[in-house]
Amino acid sequence: MINVFRRGILFGTIVSAVGTVFVIVLIFVLVTAYTTAANTEKYISKHLEELLDTVESTAGVACFVEDKQLASELIAGLLKNNGIAGVVVTAANKELARANRSGKAESGMEMAGSNIIRKINSPFNKEEVIGEIIVYRDQQAIDRQVSEEVRMTISMLVIQLVLVAAAVVFILYFIVVRPI
Repeated sequence: MINVFRRGILFGTIVSAVGTVFVIVLIFVLVTAYTTAANTEKYISKHLEELLDTVESTAGVACFVEDKQLASELIAGLLKNNGIAGVVVTAANKELARANRSGKAESGMEMAGSNIIRKINSPFNKEEVIGEIIVYRDQQAIDRQVSEEVRMTISMLVIQLVLVAAAVVFILYFIVVRPI
């Protein structure tokens, strides 16, 4: 084991204090990165569900009258949101409209588990299912957003580490060692 106190009490104390702060902050960085990623993923999923809630009645009308133009406009509006790669609206077991964000291959959108499927009920009979809307999540955009949130949070914690370490060194030198 290296004895940091051989180089002096100030040096040993600073290395011990800063090392301890570093280990503690590292633990907090890991925990914070994990929870930030999980919370951001939940927020995005909730946001996509809320978008479907918003357009559900319009989708019901489009499916009820089998209006391809209305379904296409609904999809165009949904595609303006980050996190959505593509949308399909079906009614009476036939496709009314389908579109995907430019640059997203349709074959990549078919991944199971990344889709949000919402049954569309009749505007007049809430028990009768008349169609379906499928939203394909843009996992690359979602991952990019999660990474940005994690990076920002970790940056703040690293800045905090530097400031706390500097404060510890300042306090040890000017309040403990210098008066002696």
